[in-house]
Amino acid sequence: MARDDGPPKPPASSPVNSYAYQTLDPSRQEIRLLTFRPRHSDHVETQCNLQHVSLDDYPVYDCLSYTWGETKTDQQLSLDGTLVGLTENLKAALVQLQRRHDRN
Repeated sequence: MARDDGPPKPPASSPVNSYAYQTLDPSRQEIRLLTFRPRHSDHVETQCNLQHVSLDDYPVYDCLSYTWGETKTDQQLSLDGTLVGLTENLKAALVQLQRRHDRN
């Protein structure tokens, strides 16, 4: 029988921290949206914020599945000022989304 220890953990030597999610309000049908902070160069590390929005407000967003491929969290991202671990595939997808966002 396989053991489920939850999501993969970053390596012990990694400076990545746990992110404390705020509770969603089910009465408002809230979801969490990742928003990119402005960059002035492609050489600047990706920085994001996580915000709550109500589906009742018909937000516009891109949807991304992030549970494919390698599960090793050896990449990192600044989320609301906290470094969080993520997979190489997710990091590459977010970089592409941010470049598209920066062009628009």
